[in-house]
Amino acid sequence: MKKILTILLVSFGSISIAQTGGTTTFALLDLGYSARSNALGTDFISVKDQDVNLGVSNPSLYNTKMHKTMGINQALLAGGINYGMFTYAHNLKKTGTLAGHLRYIDYGKMDRMEVNGTKSGTFTPTEYILGAGLGKQLNPQISVGANLNLIYSQLETYNAFGASIDLAGCYTVEKHNLLVTALVKNAGFQFKSYVKGNRSPLPTEFQMAISHKLAHAPLRFSILAHHLILPIK
Repeated sequence: MKKILTILLVSFGSISIAQTGGTTTFALLDLGYSARSNALGTDFISVKDQDVNLGVSNPSLYNTKMHKTMGINQALLAGGINYGMFTYAHNLKKTGTLAGHLRYIDYGKMDRMEVNGTKSGTFTPTEYILGAGLGKQLNPQISVGANLNLIYSQLETYNAFGASIDLAGCYTVEKHNLLVTALVKNAGFQFKSYVKGNRSPLPTEFQMAISHKLAHAPLRFSILAHHLILPIK
């Protein structure tokens, strides 16, 4: 019995993936920019209301309730690092709900050091994501959406540029307070890498989520499956 168990453990370990980080570029795409989403586990993509910040993560959540709404998020971290997001949505009657956003990371002022330890000035690394999204209600139950993101990273004398898209669909049953959604996020390409000829894949992944709000209590239950598809090198 012990030999069989050992074989099973070895076989499982040979096909398992322990970590998902360190193999892709533009990690800022996976950072949680919405205060509400961060409070609920970062990947919070299964609630459709007037919160325009949720549309940046899942564009199928853009809806008419977000018309002329703005979202401002700011986070301060140790070491002088700060990051945040600005977003605004406007509903177009025939086209759908259009939104734009800017996500950024400011790593603060850093010392530039020579190999011998001599200080030779300072630099301020920054990264940005400029995005535009559109969500459309196809019928009372189904909505779809897409985000286009332009990504720029400046780390001392090294810089990189890329683009990504997010594609999503959402199925809502209002009578039962039920929502099911599927999302492909960060599908794209690094046009310019930090080092010439060394392009890396973006952190593309596929997510599915379902949420249910109790009819007679202020509670909502959500289940999220993430990294269903991992980046291909």
